[in-house]
Parts: sequence; C-alpha cells; structure tokens
Amino acid sequence: MRQKKLELKRLGQRKQLKKLERRKLELKMRQKKLEHLKLGQRKQLKKLERRKLELKMRQKKLELKRLELKRQRKKLELMRQQRKLEHLKLGQMKLELKRQQRKLGQMKQQRKLERMKRQQKKLGQMKQLKKLERMKRQQKKLGQMKQQRMLEQRRMGQMKQQKMKLEQMRRQQKKLGQS
Repeated sequence: MRQKKLELKRLGQRKQLKKLERRKLELKMRQKKLEHLKLGQRKQLKKLERRKLELKMRQKKLELKRLELKRQRKKLELMRQQRKLEHLKLGQMKLELKRQQRKLGQMKQQRKLERMKRQQKKLGQMKQLKKLERMKRQQKKLGQMKQQRMLEQRRMGQMKQQKMKLEQMRRQQKKLGQS
C-alpha cells in the first residue's frame, strides 16, 4: 500500500512535472511569440521612425522652398515697387521738364514781346522823328515861300512905286511940256 501510495505520489508528481514542463514550454513559446512580436513591432517602430524622419526632412525641405519662394516673391514685389517708383519718378521728371519748358516758352514769349515793344517804341520814335523832320522841312519850305512872297510883294511894291514915280514924272513932264 505504501508502495502504491508512493507510486501514486510519484505518478502524481510526474503528472505535475509534465504539466509544469508543458506550462514551461507554453511559456517559452509565448515568450518566443512575444519576442517575435516585439521584434516585428521594433521593426515597425524603426520603419515608422524612419518614415517620420523622412517626413520631417521633406517638411523641412518644403518649408525651406516655401521660405525661398516667399523671399523671391518679396524680392519681386520690391522690384515691382521700385519699377513703379522709377516710373512715377520718370513721369514726375517729365512733368517737371514740361513745366520748365512751358516756363521757358513763357519767358521767351515775354522777351519776344518786350523786344517787339522796344522795336515798336523805336519805330514810333523814328516815325515821330521823321514826322518832325518832315514838318520842319515843310515849315522851312513854308518860311521860304513866305519870304519869297514877301520879297515878291516888296518887288511888286517897289515896281508899283517906280511905276507911280514914272507916271508922276511923265505927268510933270506933260505939265511942263504944256506950259
């Protein structure tokens, strides 16, 4: 009985041992599976991290491109504004030139008018001088004519006086001749 009990005990222990071994094996298998899964997860994690890094790099590149584009746009905008300003400046300079030309034209016209006025004054003075000279000549002629008339009148008067004297003398001679 004792032996049977002992054998039973041994059998029970064996069964327990087998159970324990089976459990150990199962645990090992589970561990292997877990390790395998862990390895897979690690690989996936690495892949994910690689992808994350790639994405970050791409984003950085894109960000750099975007910044570069921004800079270029700003440069272009500045250049456009400068061109606009230069165009405006050119327009203002053209307007200023036109104003100055107008002023110059007005000044030239004023000078021309002043010159013409002076010339007209000179012409007027010359005309007046000519008029005066003509009048002087006419007055001279008139004076000479008056003098000639007076001289003629004097001559005529003298001639009349001579005639009268002659007639008186003839009358006297006649009277003398009659007596």
